[in-house]
Amino acid sequence: MDGIFTYLSESPMRFRCPTCSCVFELDALPPEGLARCPSCMSTIKVGRGPSAAGAAARAKTTRNLPADPDFRSIPSVRFPPTTAPAYLSEPPPPPPPRYDALQQYGVDAQGKQRSRRSSGGNPAVKVIAWVVGGFAALFLGLIALGGFGYYAMTQTNWLNAEMTLAGYKTSAPGRLVAVQSGTRGQSEVGVLNRRTGSQFQMIFVPDAGRGGQVTAEVFMLGLALKATVTERHNVTRAGLAGVHFKTAHMQGASDMEGEVFSVSGGVLLVVYQSAHDLEGQRGKIAKFSVDKEREADRVDEFFASLQPQ
Repeated sequence: MDGIFTYLSESPMRFRCPTCSCVFELDALPPEGLARCPSCMSTIKVGRGPSAAGAAARAKTTRNLPADPDFRSIPSVRFPPTTAPAYLSEPPPPPPPRYDALQQYGVDAQGKQRSRRSSGGNPAVKVIAWVVGGFAALFLGLIALGGFGYYAMTQTNWLNAEMTLAGYKTSAPGRLVAVQSGTRGQSEVGVLNRRTGSQFQMIFVPDAGRGGQVTAEVFMLGLALKATVTERHNVTRAGLAGVHFKTAHMQGASDMEGEVFSVSGGVLLVVYQSAHDLEGQRGKIAKFSVDKEREADRVDEFFASLQPQ
C-alpha cells in the first residue's frame, strides 16, 4: 500500500493522491477501503472525511476555549546581580618556571658553570657560619691593629716610651730596648727610635767605695780626658742642678749630647746619641739630615721631660 488519499469533499467523494497529487472522484467507497489512483496507479487506502456535525461540534468546542494569552503582558523576569568567579576577574597566575635539565648540574643555558648557592639552608648552619666568620674577622682585625700599633711604636715618633732610673723618669719617642749594665755597678735603660735610628739613655753611676763621691763636676773632668767637650752650660731639671754638654772625637765610644746631675749615691746621666753620632759604631748611614733628625727625635722635649718618679 503506497499511502492514504487526502479526503477533499463528501458528495461526490473526492480524494487527492498523496503520491502524485492527482484529484479524482468516487461514487461510493470500495468495500475493502482501497482505491487505485488513475494517474500513477498507486493503490492507496481511502475513507470518508469528518461529517458536518462533527465539524460543528469541533467549532463549538473551539469557540468555548479561552483566548490565547498575551505574552507581552507577562512581566520580565529579573535575576539578582551576580559577580564573575575569581578565576575570571583576577589575572592569570604566572606560568611555572621552565625546567632545564642542565640546571640540576649547575650549568646555565650557555653551558657555563654556575656557582651552587642555595637560597635556603639550615638556620643552624647559617648561625655557625656567621659566628665563625665573625671570629675570623675579629682575629684578622686584631692582627691588623697589632701590626699598626707595632709600626706606630717602632717606625714613627707618635708614641713615647718612658724610662725610669734612680728615682727619676724621662720619655722619648720610640720603644724600650735592653741595655747591658756597665762596669763599676752602673745601671742603664734605653729607648730606640726606629724611624731615625737615634737612641736615648738614662745612666746611673754610683759612688766609688771607701768614701769616694762622684759628682757632676767630677764626671765632667773625667769626660774631658776622653773627648773634646764642644758645648757646656749649667741647667736645672726637676729641682736638680746639672751640666748640659756635647762631645766630639770620643775615644773608644760614640759622641753624645747629654746632661749630668748629682743625685743621692752617685750621678745621673741623661744622654742622646743621634744616628749621625752612631754611624761609625754601626757602619750605617743616617736616614735623615741632622736638622730633620733632631726635629723627629724631639731632643729638647726629651731633656725637659726629666722629673721625679
